[in-house]
Amino acid sequence: ADASSAFRPDHRLTSLLAARLAASRRLPSLRRLLQLVLSRPCPCADDSIFACPDLLPTFRKAILAFATSGDIPAASEALASLRRAADSPLPAEFYNIILHALARLHRHDDAIRFYGEMTSVHRVAPDAYTFNILINSSCRVEGVDAAMRWFEEMRRRSCAPTGVSFNTLMRGFFREGRYKEGLKVAHEMLQLGAGLSVASMEILIGGLCG
Repeated sequence: ADASSAFRPDHRLTSLLAARLAASRRLPSLRRLLQLVLSRPCPCADDSIFACPDLLPTFRKAILAFATSGDIPAASEALASLRRAADSPLPAEFYNIILHALARLHRHDDAIRFYGEMTSVHRVAPDAYTFNILINSSCRVEGVDAAMRWFEEMRRRSCAPTGVSFNTLMRGFFREGRYKEGLKVAHEMLQLGAGLSVASMEILIGGLCG
């Protein structure tokens, strides 16, 4: 027991274990591993005020596994634990994992609330992927006008739209029979130098033919 309590695996081992447990969906064991990681700092953190440098990728694997399985409470708990342990604010990608899971589970209202906590409470700057999730979810649940509000919010925050942003809106307009507005999105893509990808052309041709 003494030898077991004194054993402290380094971050390479904990990261490998987290990846294996996440891949095999052994989520209870993964939760226990995260608790051990936080309660028994690895040797690389000795005599340092800084957290283990591999803390973020280890927790990212876990958060992704929890969110993918639909266990949003476990994913949120892991995110909160990481937020307390990390040396600096977490990047948006960690929040996007949970946001995407909520949208995939058709929990649109929860996704919007989570975005509010992310930006207002935790002061995390959203990125293009954040807005693409919200634009797509809004298109499916509320309609393209609601999605356009997120598109404008994206621009207000000086976050450059991607091809996915434009394609989602174009598909949304065509789905609602608003062909002129769908074409306007395509023209804007060209004006901004984004170009029309193969996916864009398929949406454009399919929408107009339909």
